[in-house]
Amino acid sequence: MVGPADQIQLNREKERMLQSSNTVPMEFDSRATMLWKRMRKNRLAVLGGALLIGFFLVAVGAPLIAPHDPLAQDLYNRLQGPSLGHPFGTDDFGRDILSRVIYGARISLRIGAPTFVYS
Repeated sequence: MVGPADQIQLNREKERMLQSSNTVPMEFDSRATMLWKRMRKNRLAVLGGALLIGFFLVAVGAPLIAPHDPLAQDLYNRLQGPSLGHPFGTDDFGRDILSRVIYGARISLRIGAPTFVYS
């Protein structure tokens, strides 16, 4: 049985061995940390990652971000150019193009994500 005095002596011996050896204890980083360190060095990779995160946030938040219903038709306001009410204008049926682009990001994400996973 090891008593408290023996435990203290063992700890002192361990410290002495660590101090006398020339080895430096290794630090292990997680994969995410290693990936972030590598990506941080490449500015284009950071920019691409930021754009991908932004695209994902727009796709997920489409109902909150889109100014109009993407399927609502307004034949009186068809083929309008960009304005404050319709920043990208309207199409042949009077649908808001910005709203349709935002909701289109959701469809692109539904197609792109599984393709990425399966490849």
